[in-house]
Amino acid sequence: RLAACFLDSIATLGLPGDGIGLNYHFGLFKQVFKNNLQNEEINEWIEKQSWLKKTDATYDIDFDGFTLRSRLYDINITGYNNTTNKLHLFDVETVDETIVNGGINFDKEDVKKNLTLFLYPDDSDEKGHLLRIYQQYFMISNGARFILDECIAKGSNLYDLYDYAVIQ
Repeated sequence: RLAACFLDSIATLGLPGDGIGLNYHFGLFKQVFKNNLQNEEINEWIEKQSWLKKTDATYDIDFDGFTLRSRLYDINITGYNNTTNKLHLFDVETVDETIVNGGINFDKEDVKKNLTLFLYPDDSDEKGHLLRIYQQYFMISNGARFILDECIAKGSNLYDLYDYAVIQ
């Protein structure tokens, strides 16, 4: 939420500034009550009609023993007076929403299928901790490669990177 406010403010001020994150399929959970009991259901974030724009950009991200291919999606962030920046979101091409069962339960070890399923996967055990670390590594690796590619396309020789990008 805070990042969205920053991106909106940056665009409203007419400043160049994009955001980078992961394209999560589900939020934490949706709380519903059935028969006077709380139940947790999937909180779907990606709908058929979406502002997400699929791009042609992909990256192969190496982990210990396997590689995941990412796909970049963009959302335009328009501020007051129509200045527009972008939120760049990376997703795993092999994500599988069907592995979720019984509300918000899923196999936390199947990183190829679950990496971008949930914003905050349960990290109360070692498998959950590792999944959160994998998510961070995936986001940082994609973001760094995207930034470097963008700077090179604009003429940077990478020794002058500070003239092309600021990472906050």
